[in-house]
Amino acid sequence: MAKRKDQIQGKQAPRLIVAAILCGPLAGLAIITVLLLIGGLMAAADGGSAAFPFEVVLVGGLYGAIIGWPMMLVFGLPAHAFLYRRKSHRVSAYVLAGALGGFLVSLLAVGLGFLTGFFGPDSTLAMLGGWFSVLLLISAVTASSFFWLIRRPDRDVPKPAALAATFD
Repeated sequence: MAKRKDQIQGKQAPRLIVAAILCGPLAGLAIITVLLLIGGLMAAADGGSAAFPFEVVLVGGLYGAIIGWPMMLVFGLPAHAFLYRRKSHRVSAYVLAGALGGFLVSLLAVGLGFLTGFFGPDSTLAMLGGWFSVLLLISAVTASSFFWLIRRPDRDVPKPAALAATFD
C-alpha cells in the first residue's frame, strides 16, 4: 500500500469553516429527527397518531449548535489538526476522535453533577445524567461524521510535484 504524500494546504479553509459551523446543528437535527420518527412509529403501533412537530426539530438544531460549537472549538478543530498532520484521513479516525470527545465531555458533565451535589448517590437525576452521557456520545459521533462528510480530508489533492512524480 502506498504511503500518503503531503497534502495541499491552501484550499481547505472554506470546507473547514462550513464543516465546523454545520456539523453540530446537523447532528442535533439528525438525532432529534430520528428520535421523533421512532416515537412516531411507536405511537402509531399503539394505535395513536404520530405527531412530528417542526419546532422540536428546530430545537434539535439549536441543541446541536449550543453544545456542538464550543465542543468543536475546544476539541474538534484541534483533533482535526492532529489527525490531518498524522495523515489520518479516514472517517474511522474522526469517529473515534468524536467518541473520545463525547466520552470526555460526558464524564466531565456527570462528574461536575456529582461534585456540586446536583446528583446524589440515590438520585433519579443520576440516571438522567447517564442518559445525557449517552446522548452526548451519540451527538459527538454524529457531529464528527458530518464534519468528515463535509470536510472530506481524504479527497485533498497531493502537492503538484508529488502528483507529477506519480505520472513519470
